[in-house]
Amino acid sequence: MFFPKGNDIWVNLRTLFIDMDRFLIFLKKEGFTGYVHFIFSDRQSMIFFQEGDVINGIEEIKEERKSGPGTVKEILEQARREKNGKITVSKLSLDLVLTLSEIFCFPVKLVYKSISSEFSHLGLFIAKLKNEAFTGYIEVRFPDEKQGIISLDRGKIKNILIQESQFRIKKERQTYLKLANLKIVEEAQRKGAIFDVFSAY
Repeated sequence: MFFPKGNDIWVNLRTLFIDMDRFLIFLKKEGFTGYVHFIFSDRQSMIFFQEGDVINGIEEIKEERKSGPGTVKEILEQARREKNGKITVSKLSLDLVLTLSEIFCFPVKLVYKSISSEFSHLGLFIAKLKNEAFTGYIEVRFPDEKQGIISLDRGKIKNILIQESQFRIKKERQTYLKLANLKIVEEAQRKGAIFDVFSAY
């Protein structure tokens, strides 16, 4: 799952020692903006916060990911049940949190796994998805552990995130989006990359 670099507040807290209700109240009082990452025995999940309020959540089980208010409830219930889970809390900018929440706003399933840029050109693959009016996203992993994500809505690129740098589509920023697309494609071909494709369903 794509994890942008943030400012980690707590790392690997054990669910055994966390009272989830008090934890949520604390984040609310602090006006926390960022994400809480949960690792459980059979899944991993993220809940996104905007100024202390939960705005979305995503849960990955095997090759499917689901999101939305119902998913947030399931994540919190799992955290209360499972005593060996781990929690990491990371601050992010508001704009980045909103973008991630938008990208992960619908359930998806993995349709292409571990495609290598050595055998498949990322730029041509994106063009193919555009022609197919694809909705979903591509997660890109580079050898230096840098990550990127490209989201599409009915064949149109909506967001491109590259680790610390963010490019988000707006009417007045079409040029930036094109540059970001060129950058991530060029970097994938120059350094080599592996990408996974998740399709909405």
